[in-house]
Amino acid sequence: MLQKIREIESNCSGGGFDKNSVVEIDECCMGGKYENMHTSKEATEPQKAVIIGIVERNLKQVRAMKVPTAEKDFLLPKINLNVVSEANIVTDAYHAYND
Repeated sequence: MLQKIREIESNCSGGGFDKNSVVEIDECCMGGKYENMHTSKEATEPQKAVIIGIVERNLKQVRAMKVPTAEKDFLLPKINLNVVSEANIVTDAYHAYND
């Protein structure tokens, strides 16, 4: 899955989507469960990667990026780089999107 995300990220030209765009934004954590780990690795916590996804509905374009954590300080700069301020943004009720 991360290979696909890297491939999509490398094709990303940068810049924001059009100002008339409807853009959906969501974040997710990807990684293994503790129960599924091999017994030799059970002493450590599984490493989860936080991914932010930005989807433009009309053009059907997707941009996905890995961020260190799902905090506002890391999410908002990625959103500001990829979405123009005039676009209609659709998100969930996650607190980091309030600004």
